[in-house]
Amino acid sequence: MWDLFWSDLSVSGDRVQRMLPFQRLNHFPGMLEICRKGALSKHMARMAARMPSEYRFYPPSLVLPDQLDELLAALRRNKSRSEQQQQQQQQGGQWGGAQQQPQAAGGPHGITTFILKPSAGTQGRGISLVQYPNQLKDVGDISSCVAQAYLGTPLLLDGFKFDLRVYALVVSVDPLRIHLYDEGLARLAAQPYQPPTPANLAAVTMHLTNYAVNKGAAGFVSSDAAPAGGGHKRPMSAVLGQLAAQHSTSVAVLRASIAEVVNKTVMAIQPLLAHSYHTSLSAASGTGSSNSNGGSSSSGHTGSSSSWGPRCSCLSPDHVSADAADPTAPCACPPSLCFELLGFDIMFDRELQPWLLEVNHSPSFASDSRLDRAVKGEMLARTLHSLQQRPETKREFMQAEARAQSERLYNSPAAVPSTRAAVGAGLRRAMSAMPRNRHLRAAAATLDELTASSAALLAAGGHVWGGGSTGGRQSSGSLSDAGPQPNPGSCPHYPHRLPTGSNGAGSGGGTGGDAADGPSRPEPELRKRYCRILLAPVRSSVRPCVLTHWLFAVLVTQRYQQPAVCQHQQQRRRR
Repeated sequence: MWDLFWSDLSVSGDRVQRMLPFQRLNHFPGMLEICRKGALSKHMARMAARMPSEYRFYPPSLVLPDQLDELLAALRRNKSRSEQQQQQQQQGGQWGGAQQQPQAAGGPHGITTFILKPSAGTQGRGISLVQYPNQLKDVGDISSCVAQAYLGTPLLLDGFKFDLRVYALVVSVDPLRIHLYDEGLARLAAQPYQPPTPANLAAVTMHLTNYAVNKGAAGFVSSDAAPAGGGHKRPMSAVLGQLAAQHSTSVAVLRASIAEVVNKTVMAIQPLLAHSYHTSLSAASGTGSSNSNGGSSSSGHTGSSSSWGPRCSCLSPDHVSADAADPTAPCACPPSLCFELLGFDIMFDRELQPWLLEVNHSPSFASDSRLDRAVKGEMLARTLHSLQQRPETKREFMQAEARAQSERLYNSPAAVPSTRAAVGAGLRRAMSAMPRNRHLRAAAATLDELTASSAALLAAGGHVWGGGSTGGRQSSGSLSDAGPQPNPGSCPHYPHRLPTGSNGAGSGGGTGGDAADGPSRPEPELRKRYCRILLAPVRSSVRPCVLTHWLFAVLVTQRYQQPAVCQHQQQRRRR
């Protein structure tokens, strides 16, 4: 039984439904809405339309093929502007450089460059840059791509274009809790930066900062071979300190701007994440809404019925308060079963404004250098520590499940030992002590009642088979004529003849308790018990005579016929 499941693939609600309270999964259902470039572009465009002043950190993007006409129109405008520029150059004129172009426009003289990215692509594979319509034929399949506007004024580091890999840990979606790792990676392009032109659009090691693209380039310098703080992969903290010193700002301001981008990006899909997560837990527990432990949830409306608990600072509709009478009591909500470690690619422009490029669903943990091992190793250690998984939680859950299973099967609570062997022994004892289904329970209750009434019958002088004399006469095993006898008419299934005892000794005969023919030789206690049941009066509505006849036949078969079969088999083996 696993405790932590780490997967590079996305998860569905069905997998979350099968999870136990002590287990943890490294993905939230629905997180692909910001990790797929097409879905991220749609959400950012939707939020920018409603709050343009808040969501202006994502470059304008077009989702293909739905917005292919808009992309073609933008490329035609680029061609028209380029033709006008050529005409002005021939006439000796100057292009209107006084007009300030948007920061998201790439290339000189207002020509917008678009980066075509596969929606589900990783590590820079399949990325192309285009400026004119005739360049689309060299791109290939664009049926599932995103055309993102090229950042025209990127901030350079030592003359190279760079971006930051920021690691964010989402520990809960309702309420939304995100932790930013204080260290990250700054990835530099392998070639010095130049504005994009038709001549250098194919130079991906100049325009792209992906480590997988640049590590094989000729000018790439590893962090192990470079001096401290050098190379094409550097610690994020060192780069932020360098930028703060160059632009007369503080590292705290830069980190705050990065945190704002991360928070707003996840907040764009927070309702969807909370709905997907709670729907999975509700389906697992069978209730309308549930918490991480599968119990019934409580909403956040204070002052309503008893099933609606008070709110606290966690703002979760599944809030569980340590004290229901005190709304200010500390939050006792169980931890989330899922968590998510995301990699945000953020690039600064010349105005130190952060721009979100993409969100990585499963950031790479490959460690090709000492810097990778230091940053990623410490990050993973802190991530696992933040989950707060304890062995006691798993042991307590298994004990509670065994206790609940015992109550469901046997309708009686049982003390559940802690060890697995003791748990199995306790279940075996419970199974042997209590029948499993209601029919056998009714039979057991009837037999207990008949056994209790047979004691009164024996006290009144009733005859018990097997209590007679063994000397003198040979008996066929039938009940003696002395003493009160059961009425055969009231029990049609009553067995009139019983097998004889061993060694020629009569299994019946004589009066119960009469020792005139010699000392009595009592039969085994088990057979006496069933004989008492046979002689007991019929008081149950479930026809105990049938039950006792069946139990007695089983007893006789196991007690007398099985040794004969074994003896017959032994004789055949001897032959």
